[in-house]
Amino acid sequence: MSSRSRTSLIKKILESKKYRNAYVAEHVRNGIPFQIRAMRDDKEWTQVELGKEAGKPQNVISRLEDPNYGKLTIQTLLEIASAFDVALLVKFVPFSRLLKEYEDVSPAALSAKSINKEIGELERWAVQDDEAIKDTLNAVPSKPLRPRKSATAMNQYKLWERPIAVPDRDSDMIDEVSIKVEVPQTTNGRTRNILKDVA
Repeated sequence: MSSRSRTSLIKKILESKKYRNAYVAEHVRNGIPFQIRAMRDDKEWTQVELGKEAGKPQNVISRLEDPNYGKLTIQTLLEIASAFDVALLVKFVPFSRLLKEYEDVSPAALSAKSINKEIGELERWAVQDDEAIKDTLNAVPSKPLRPRKSATAMNQYKLWERPIAVPDRDSDMIDEVSIKVEVPQTTNGRTRNILKDVA
């Protein structure tokens, strides 16, 4: 897509809620049927063969691959995912993520590897994740951090020595972590531990 086309698309998306709704609906209605077809073609299966794997007759598979059908259910998608031995991800996303997701709609981009074709990638991911957390924890000083004092006694706290690796909820990257420390905080005479970011 050219930058001029992108600019025009963004303008329409920003100006009209009706256009945004139609854009999302169209991509869901078209994207999933095209992806089912791309994955079926990738496995060199007929609709009958996919139906056998999914426990569905061929005419149901034909409807699922038809963008005009539009009556896909989560249960049916789970059954199709199981037939292909792939994961299913259904989540709400910002428009920027949706636009990036559909930049490449080639059959290769729409096809998803079955789990037996990605064992090596999963094993590398598991090791990288452990190493990333270890590296992050090693970067934090091992001696206790000095207590910080605020203007009011109620907000005084001491940072504990042991940092805790907490997955970053604001990131799509699995291997990113935030380092937090447990901080005792007293409010209305009650003390409880809360997590605070390491400065």
